[in-house]
Amino acid sequence: MPQILNTLDEIAREKQRDVLCVMFFDPKKGIPKNLSAARRKLRAALIQFLDDHSIAWSECFDPGCENLPFSPYYGSIYLDVPYDLAEPAYRLVADYLETPDGKPRTKDMHFGIRTLDAAIKSGEGRLDPEDW
Repeated sequence: MPQILNTLDEIAREKQRDVLCVMFFDPKKGIPKNLSAARRKLRAALIQFLDDHSIAWSECFDPGCENLPFSPYYGSIYLDVPYDLAEPAYRLVADYLETPDGKPRTKDMHFGIRTLDAAIKSGEGRLDPEDW
């Protein structure tokens, strides 16, 4: 059955704050055509970690794809954790995804933040579905 997923930009605008996400690709190589077995394994381990620690998450489309009539889903996950270095849930997630010096633990998972300002700007050019 088809699912309706929000984009990361829509989530940021709804929450009225910067939002965190994990995307499964190497930023230097761009977005893959599909998730490799290795990336699927990393994604499954992350989901298990989030569930084990009662950290809310949801699947989401990547930022900036609202104006497309159709966008493939690349496995991105929105993390319902505020971007706050003092927030215990943020520290838990960051420690799982990054080394102590802030570098990614793996090149195939990109831990990022989408600012509310960027999400608002992205939404300004949004097309109405009737225009597709």
